Amino acid sequence: MKMIIQSRILPFVFGLAMSINFACFWAVPIAGMGLLWKHLFKALLMPIYEAIDENKTCRWFATTYIYAKPEHADFFAISVLLLLNSAVTLGTVFWWQLSTGSLPAWLVFAYFCSWVGIGGRILGGAYAMAHKEVNQPMNVLSPLFFSILPRLLRFCA
Repeated sequence: MKMIIQSRILPFVFGLAMSINFACFWAVPIAGMGLLWKHLFKALLMPIYEAIDENKTCRWFATTYIYAKPEHADFFAISVLLLLNSAVTLGTVFWWQLSTGSLPAWLVFAYFCSWVGIGGRILGGAYAMAHKEVNQPMNVLSPLFFSILPRLLRFCA
């Protein structure tokens, strides 16, 4: 009987914690970034997103050097966008925390909005990339990428 109670309580507690986390930290940025996209930025940014997604040079580079299969080149633009967003967002938050000793509420809110991205593009990209890696681990990246990676890391160090 004790096992049944514990097995029902633990998922409930975790579910409750995740629901509270969503309601407190994610609901407003997701709704706000969606509204900004719909009412302000869609007409401006959609042609830019489409141009990046359909860029033949980027697709050739991704197909040749990054991904094992040509159909995975669809993930290249969002991967680069995700990488840039992560570097700028985390870099800014770490710099602020280390230089001032605290994070103001507006910066924390901006951090969450940045992870959502305009129209949810960053959040959706992170979700898509996470599921791609889980469902097809190590089948996405090209062996050539792994042969270049050590040299790239030595070059950056």
